Amino acid sequence: MTKSQNSKKIKVYLLTGFRGAGKTTVLNGLLEAKKQEESIVIENEFGKVSIDAHLVKKEFCPVFEMNNGCICCSLDNELVDVLAKILNAETQPDNLFIEASGVADPGGIAALFRNQEVADI
Repeated sequence: MTKSQNSKKIKVYLLTGFRGAGKTTVLNGLLEAKKQEESIVIENEFGKVSIDAHLVKKEFCPVFEMNNGCICCSLDNELVDVLAKILNAETQPDNLFIEASGVADPGGIAALFRNQEVADI
């Protein structure tokens, strides 16, 4: 994974918690507060159909949906691919918000960011 010449450090926000804990509500509040900045959201749903993605305030930023698995384990390679697309884009966002599914292990997701290819984010 290589960064483009115009790359910058991206602030990564990892939102985790059980189903119904308010992750999407917190996410929307953060998006509203940072609407003057460029942001990207990665929305993870354990099921085949996304429930929360339609609740995210998409007018503020693009949303990548990762469904039918958990980004901490079964979809970890897909998450790395999405991160590579973000890093290799012409311009990078100021903020990256990752809303994990209610069953995700935050430690597994954080471990991906210790991977040297991803750590440069």
